[in-house]
Amino acid sequence: MQGAMGGLMFAVLGLAAPALWGLVMATLAIVPVLGTFVVWLPAAAFLALDGRWGRALILAVWGGVAVVGGLLLFGPSGAILGPVVLAVTDALLDVWRRRTAGGRAAETGIAAA
Repeated sequence: MQGAMGGLMFAVLGLAAPALWGLVMATLAIVPVLGTFVVWLPAAAFLALDGRWGRALILAVWGGVAVVGGLLLFGPSGAILGPVVLAVTDALLDVWRRRTAGGRAAETGIAAA
């Protein structure tokens, strides 16, 4: 939802490639700690540096509302547990990649290497 809203806002504000940035924001919205601000904050700074203060303010307010909405949806526990879930998932995927490296079946494991 944040990605779609972000892409739409980028289009309304006349920023380049709103569909691409919407997709990037949608992807980052599921990453704890990073989130969509990694895209909209530099875009707001760009607008401000370009002298388009009104558009920069609109984007900054929109981004702030989206962040607060995410915190309201997932709560403080989501801000704490989200990075933990991400780290565990990353570790499990790393184990899976190592076990299946070189075309081996996952069941053979690292010991067979």
